This record gives sequence, structure tokens and C-alpha cells, in this order.
Amino acid sequence: MVVRIIFLISAKFNERDYHRFGFQILKSKGFLVEVWETSALLFDSYNKNYQVPDPYNYQPTICFQSFNDLNLKLKSLTKNDLVIDINKVYLNDKIEPLSNAWVCSLIFNLNPNINFLPFIHKIGIDKKFGLTSNIYSSFKNELKGRLIKSWENLFLQEPLKTYNAVVLGGKIARKYLKSSFVKENALIIKAHTLDFDLFLSRPKDLITDFGEYCVFLDEAVTNHPDFLRDGIAGVDTICDSETYFKELNNFFDFIEDKFNLKVIIASHPRISYNDYNPFGNRRVVHGKTLQLVENASFVLAHSSTSLNFAVLLRKKILFIDSISYHSSLQMRVELKCFLLGSNKIVISDPIMEVMTLQLNEKKYREYINYYIKETRTSRKLFWEIFADRIATV
Repeated sequence: MVVRIIFLISAKFNERDYHRFGFQILKSKGFLVEVWETSALLFDSYNKNYQVPDPYNYQPTICFQSFNDLNLKLKSLTKNDLVIDINKVYLNDKIEPLSNAWVCSLIFNLNPNINFLPFIHKIGIDKKFGLTSNIYSSFKNELKGRLIKSWENLFLQEPLKTYNAVVLGGKIARKYLKSSFVKENALIIKAHTLDFDLFLSRPKDLITDFGEYCVFLDEAVTNHPDFLRDGIAGVDTICDSETYFKELNNFFDFIEDKFNLKVIIASHPRISYNDYNPFGNRRVVHGKTLQLVENASFVLAHSSTSLNFAVLLRKKILFIDSISYHSSLQMRVELKCFLLGSNKIVISDPIMEVMTLQLNEKKYREYINYYIKETRTSRKLFWEIFADRIATV
């Protein structure tokens, strides 16, 4: 019987994590809940230089300073303990395999991005969603085979460490069971993304003080804290900051003039713009992305995971691209356009012209089924589904 749940994380714990990881639900179900943080072991620069915008002093939390200390704590676990490995920390080669406790992986938020492109052709998503072979070939050439080879090697090797429990979100998650170090007889829990939780429990109050507006989903392209950890797609930056915001603000001017509305910025949850607003003095709102999307006329974005809200709420999306962006972001934008049947605009072009905003209902439904919530799975909150299933083992 599982009594204690341990969140093994590589990022600094914060208030947002406390809520989205369902601590209140898990504790209300009678579980003891702990946080084991490993950022000092894995990402020295991130640990020293990044401060979360919403620090949260949760107890008990252990911040490990050595792998030896972490391995000793892991060895002390029993079958009454369940480790939730949020960031695949357990797979680090300096961490010893667990033999007694439950170790659970979360396979959700598999939004199409560069990390999963090698699989797109293999699992048939390219044909299902209209991704042409030329586009797929260009993705493969950009990766230069290195990422593909690393995954192929992964498939051929017998993993030393595996997960004996897994939570799935979206139909596509099932495709990754064999490549995610999950045991054949693992406990499988079907749920959905955490964004769907927010969608289910969203507040009913409307945002009315902005007038008519569209919303831009900020994803911290130039200052994401993950750059202090391991970069995105193996690069140090996606775009030069000065170029990025100059192009973006020029584009926002264009949108406001063309549609006669405001552009409101939904800031990335891990970034604070309190001391500096790089968006041309436009309104920047933190912590209300879902409400902003729900009340917006349409949505502007690159490839943010918050696009899940736009899809669930059936909002039209205009994707933003530029020749100034690193190819990894360009590819993610291109792929999202194909999957959702939306249009994009290249804001580095001297003359910008917005094509008709459109919503492809069929592709939106398929996207939800594949990447957010599989059809006919429970509509209960994610952590309620998890807790109720774990209580039976």
C-alpha cells in the first residue's frame, strides 16, 4: 500500500508546482507528500542564477547537494513509497536503480516538438495530419541524424532502470511506452494533461477591463530558465533579444492597426516582467493565461504548450515565425500549423500580410485526442485519477 509520494524534480519548486502537481488533492486523500529537489546536482548555473517568480516554502522538501546523499535516501525507500519522476531525473547514470519502491513516470504534454520528430513518420502522424514527406525530410536533415541515432541506440539497449508505474495523457502517449523505460507489466493510469485540469476548473469570471483584444502566449524565447539548464534543442538561445522584440513589437503594431484591437501579453509562468517590459509598454498579465485565452478574439503564438487552452476553447490561432529564429523553433511552429490547420505569418518579412484566420474543427478534435485528452477517458482532475488508482495497489 502506497503511503508516501515523493516528487523527484530537477527544477526549483514553486507555488505553481504546488498547485499543478495536486499536493492538496494528494494530501486530502491521506498521502504523505514530499519534494526531493536535485537542481544543485544537475544544473549548477540554473541553481545559482535563477530565482523563481513564485517561491514556495513547502515542507518537507530536501534539496540534495550530492548524489551519494540522494542514493542513500532512495535506498531507504520501501514498497509503501512512490517516486514521481517529473523530469526523468531517475534515468541519470549517477542515480542507482531502485528495487523496492514504486517509480512513476508521467508521459503527457507530448506536444509536437523537435524532441519527438524522429517518431512522427514511424507512427503515421505525418499522414494522419497532412505532414508532407518534404517537411519531414527537412526536419531529419536539420537534426543531422544525431538525435535519431541516439533514440535508435536507446531502443536497442536493455535499460538498467525502468518505471513500474506510468500516467498517460493523450492517445499519442501510448506510442512512447516502449521508448520511455516503462516495464511491460507496469501499472498504467490513463489521465490527461495538466492543462486539461485547468480547463475543467477554470474560473467563470470574465476579463472585461481590456476591451476587445487578442492574446500573445509568451514562451520566454530569449530568457527561458531552461537555457540555464540545458538549452532548448541543444542551443544557447532561440533568437537575439534585441531582434526578437523589435520584430515582435512591430508585428503587434501591425495587428492592432489591422484588427483595431489591443494585443495583451500572457507572460510565461516562470518569468517576471515586473522590472522590465520588453513588449512596447503593452499590458503584461501573469498567472491568468487561461482566462486571457477564453476572452480573447484570437490567439498569437509560436509553439507554447498553452496553445492547449486555445484548442480546448476553440480559439483561432495565428502562428508567428521569423527567419531570425533558430531552426528548432521554426520547425515547431511549422509542425503546429500542420497539426492544427492554422495559418502563420513570417514577421521578419518587410511586408506582412495576414491570411484569413481559420479554425479547423476536425484537426482541433484530433489534436485534443492525441495530445491533450484521449476520447472516453475520465474527466476527473488528473491527481484525483492518479490518487484513486494508486490507492488500490
